[in-house]
Amino acid sequence: MEPLFPVFFDRIMSPTYHFGGLSYGNLHSMTNESFISYPKKAALQSLKKMNLLREYGLNQYVIPPQLRNYKVILRQMGFDGNFKNALKAVFKSDLQLLSSIFSGSASWVANSFVLTSSNDSLDNNVHITPANLVTCFHRQLEVSDTIKTLKYLFPNRAHFSLHDTVPNSFSDEGAANMIRLSGDSKIGLYIFVYGKVSTVTPKIDFPVRQSKEAFEYIARHHKLKSNQFLFAQQSAKAIEQGVFHNDVICFGTSNCLVIHEDAFENQDAVLDIISKQYEELFAKPLIIYQIPSNQLTLQQAVKTYFFNSQFVNLNSNQMLLICPTLCKDNITIQSCIRDLEQRFSKELIVCYTDLSESIKNGGGPACLRGFAYLSQTEIDLINKKYLLTDKLYQRLKTTIMNLYPDKLNFEELILEEKINSFQNTTKAILKLFN
Repeated sequence: MEPLFPVFFDRIMSPTYHFGGLSYGNLHSMTNESFISYPKKAALQSLKKMNLLREYGLNQYVIPPQLRNYKVILRQMGFDGNFKNALKAVFKSDLQLLSSIFSGSASWVANSFVLTSSNDSLDNNVHITPANLVTCFHRQLEVSDTIKTLKYLFPNRAHFSLHDTVPNSFSDEGAANMIRLSGDSKIGLYIFVYGKVSTVTPKIDFPVRQSKEAFEYIARHHKLKSNQFLFAQQSAKAIEQGVFHNDVICFGTSNCLVIHEDAFENQDAVLDIISKQYEELFAKPLIIYQIPSNQLTLQQAVKTYFFNSQFVNLNSNQMLLICPTLCKDNITIQSCIRDLEQRFSKELIVCYTDLSESIKNGGGPACLRGFAYLSQTEIDLINKKYLLTDKLYQRLKTTIMNLYPDKLNFEELILEEKINSFQNTTKAILKLFN
């Protein structure tokens, strides 16, 4: 059994990046609806975060923006006639549909797929399931392109098993609701966090996005070993406060789980089960750092996006925590980080990254990355076109600087010449990947 290494996949922000307020239950998205967006700034911020991971010697891959056929989508939605008139018609009749068609939400790759490691499956294969994203229409539009991207990224079918999406009856929002713990570099323990059982939905105002049945389906199809996964239910209280995915209230890797006290239903019992299963697998205790609500409220957690920090095991001596800059001057968060440092036997390196444009739509450092734990043999089989190198970083940065719009008003999405310009910009990015 080969050792495994963390691998990350981030997508370049779209030149149509805007604030449509499409994600009900995502307070950042709802609050910033119709604000002016800054696509160039958004793309450069996310690219800088990717490069930070690369500079730490991690395996970082970059995915180009999705190139959508807007004319076809409009026709499918019943808006016939020439493109210019169709844009005007949808603007007059359905602003949410217009926003959905041009949404840049595919950049939050944490929701795109679930990937489990070969060391954790009965058939010794890497398994990948694209998320169906059925809760929100604007995210459903991503799925077909995501499947194509996964085929390009992982062309070797002997080692990588790419599955169909979970049936649409069971809502699935990907790895934003999954944590993989480990005791060494070889096998893992998966925590699948769901909000509902499909027959029983919590009676709350905001949508509950992840079904338990979806993760059960994935665990079966990925042939996960039965002692290497478990389920935890996200608390209705957290969802009501804007915790629309688990990665807004909890993070973990290696032998450490960082969690808010109100993250799960029946949390004490669930953490006890996780601890026991972890210790049975790895013969050592799991470090659980639970932050009480009297130290950090759910509202503060959502506002600062601390739990959406990207937490990475660098090596046997160091951990990396990439936090949003919102956390840097927050006294409560800084106290939590100091406490966290005291719990570790490893050095904790803390970095801050400015993702202000993405966070206005509810996407912090962890939202932007898909993740995997792969052997070196498997890493060598990933399509190298997508590996972030210094050369590719510089070329992407230059292209974004030269071609992306500085700012975007929502009303500009009905201007045919603007849309054509955005399409040409996306094509220029795609050319960098041949």
